[in-house]
Amino acid sequence: MNKLLSVIIITHNESARIRACLESVAFADEVLVLDSGSTDDTVAIAKSMGAQVSHSEDWPGFGPQKNRALQLATGQWVLSLNADERLTDQVLRRDVELRSLRTTDWLRLRLTGDVNKLTHLLYWPGAPRRVQHRFIWLGIRSCNFGVWYRDFEAVNGFDETFSGWGHEDADLVLRLRLQGCSRKNGALATEVFHLWHSENSRTGELANRLRVLARMKDAGPIRAVTGLAELDRVAGVVVSELNSPE
Repeated sequence: MNKLLSVIIITHNESARIRACLESVAFADEVLVLDSGSTDDTVAIAKSMGAQVSHSEDWPGFGPQKNRALQLATGQWVLSLNADERLTDQVLRRDVELRSLRTTDWLRLRLTGDVNKLTHLLYWPGAPRRVQHRFIWLGIRSCNFGVWYRDFEAVNGFDETFSGWGHEDADLVLRLRLQGCSRKNGALATEVFHLWHSENSRTGELANRLRVLARMKDAGPIRAVTGLAELDRVAGVVVSELNSPE
């Protein structure tokens, strides 16, 4: 792996959002979009902006699809974003619309409930407690999540035996911690904007939470039951490359 930074984005009908997301990560060594059958202009927009676009014929779930996208990455460090997210000023090298908002605009939006936090207005990368050496569930979001590929591979990626809503990201972070990794929060240094959308059904949330709690108690296992190493052995899964950057 000679490249340092790969950005992965999984998509399905994200034409209204994908352009701004890709603009915010234009500085990366490699930008990979894994699409699952979009019927709008998502793929065309991503191609036009130089992203390497691949396609999967099914939707296996959030964790498995992230595993597939991560398997395509060739960088040493992988940043996972969703199409409805943008990186903030401290890591942007190109303009996006949000940069034109003033502090007073953000305060007004917070008072009206149109945004839910203002921490991006502060820049304090040396803030205490950003680095956590023990597992803390609060604030884990794999939609804006970076990891060294070698560490992701060591724990076998996302555990694809999780089904329904949520906590496969908490499980991944727990296993990375058991592997010996520390966590560094992006707050006050590399904030990410996440656009509002209606929340998906939380079916399966309790069962998934109980699985993570059990792993916390037992301190294991570290490797996913079904994960990155098993991708090539899953029957019927086809990930095809639609284009390569020039």
